[in-house]
Parts: sequence; structure tokens; C-alpha cells
Amino acid sequence: MTVGARFFWENGLVPLAAGVGLGLAYFAGLWWTSRRVAQVRWPGPFFVVSFALRLALLLGGVWLVAGGRLMATGMCLAGILIGRRLVLARVVGRPEQAG
Repeated sequence: MTVGARFFWENGLVPLAAGVGLGLAYFAGLWWTSRRVAQVRWPGPFFVVSFALRLALLLGGVWLVAGGRLMATGMCLAGILIGRRLVLARVVGRPEQAG
């Protein structure tokens, strides 16, 4: 593999794909939490714990993938925004389920 191709994979495609996965996990978890929070006995602690877990997953994933490289960090953040758009596209306009 040439130096240019390796640079592209390490700083472009892999962080972007990882960012999409992290964004999907974070924002799908947020959607799940917001749907479930009204049904739990203690909604405050439930929401705080959910936020802490989602944030730890997101920041830990960015830290592992980016490894302090600026371009990789930017690509990972772009992937997170793409993941957000994918979750929004899936969730918006979805009818409420009776239950």
C-alpha cells in the first residue's frame, strides 16, 4: 500500500465510517431514552445515566479512532453528523405507537 493510500484510509475513510457508527449509536440511544423516560420510575437518574453512557461511548470512540490526528478527528466528527442525519431521517415522521 502506498503512503498516500494509507494516509487516506487512516485519516479519511476509517474515521468517517467510525464516526457514522458512533453517531448512529449516540443519537439512536438519545431517541430510545426520550421514548422510554416517561415510563421509568425515576426519570431524572435514568436520563443522566443514559447521557453519561452515550457520552462516554462517543468520546471514547472519537479518542480511539482519531488518535490525536486533526484530520481524523474532523472526519470522525463529520461521520457523527452523518449518523445524526440518518437517525433523524428514520425517526422524524414516524407515527406514535399506542402503548
